[in-house]
Amino acid sequence: MNGTINVFLIYAKEDSAMLLELLRHLDPIKSDLKIHFWYDDPIFLDEAWSPQIVSRFEDADVYLLLVSNALMYSKFIEQLEFKMIIDRYKAGKSKVMPLILEDCPWDINFEADDYTFNFKELHVLPEPKKPIKAWDSIDQAIKTSAIYINNEIVPGSKKYEQVKPEMG
Repeated sequence: MNGTINVFLIYAKEDSAMLLELLRHLDPIKSDLKIHFWYDDPIFLDEAWSPQIVSRFEDADVYLLLVSNALMYSKFIEQLEFKMIIDRYKAGKSKVMPLILEDCPWDINFEADDYTFNFKELHVLPEPKKPIKAWDSIDQAIKTSAIYINNEIVPGSKKYEQVKPEMG
C-alpha cells in the first residue's frame, strides 16, 4: 500500500458512538501519514446498503468492520458489497479488520459460489477476541484495538512500533 492509504469503516447506525470513539484514538495517525478514513455510510438494520461514494468503497485498502448484532443481523451481510469486500481480501487487494463490539454471531461461515469465508480467518480485534463491551474498560479496549490498527495500516511505523497494547 504505497501513497495514500484508504480505510473504509463499515458500521451499523446503532454503533455510531463507538465509531466516533475509535476515530478519536485513530486520529493521531491521520496527521502524520497519508491516511483517509471514510465512514459516512451507516448500515441500517432493515434497509439495503450501498455506499454513497462507490469509488471510495472500491478503492479501499483496508475495510474496518465494527461488528455488532446490528451489523450481523442487517441486510448488508447478504449483499453484494459484503461479498466484494471478501473478494478483494481473498485476491490480496485489501485488508479486512473486524472489530468485535459486543457478543454476537461473528464466527459464522459466509457462503459464496467459489469459497466459504469466516471472520476467524482474520485477526479479530480486540485481543483476545473479547468484545469491546465485555472489557472492564471500554476505553482501554478501543485504545488497544487502535494501536493494533495503527500498526497494521502502517507496518514499521516508527511512531507506533514500540507501543505494546495492554490487555483488559
